[in-house]
Amino acid sequence: RSPFDAGEAHCTRQKTMPPALLQITGDTLRYWRAFAYYARGGAFAGSHEKFFDGDRRQACHVFGAALAIRMWHRPHYRTTSYAADLRANLSNVAVPGTGMALSKVCVMRPVAVGFLLIGAPCWSFVAAVAKAKRDTGSYFSLRKIAENYREQLLKP
Repeated sequence: RSPFDAGEAHCTRQKTMPPALLQITGDTLRYWRAFAYYARGGAFAGSHEKFFDGDRRQACHVFGAALAIRMWHRPHYRTTSYAADLRANLSNVAVPGTGMALSKVCVMRPVAVGFLLIGAPCWSFVAAVAKAKRDTGSYFSLRKIAENYREQLLKP
């Protein structure tokens, strides 16, 4: 029988998606929601309860990333703007495994936001898979990948 037949029971989300993938998806959504909240001027006070189940370390990390976006055009004591200071300071820091200077993602604010929203989760996932391989000897340990992903994305 085809799963599209009228009499066939439909799978629920829990049955079709392993818990580790749900955790990875949930962590990514949590990161995006908190980042958007902070980048649009949301207060840090109490936000660790709202987004991170009371984990201040996760809140501090995401708040710091969003704060860089909030301060982008503001004057800085060493340069004309915080963005200019980021470009200068990150010119000798590379994205791991690429050789690309992090200052390249600081050329414009939309590029930096895109990197923080898309690039950071992608690199966190790649790092999580690599660490799972080192720890377990397998690229396919979803539980370990999910654990490593949370650590890389939310509390490096």
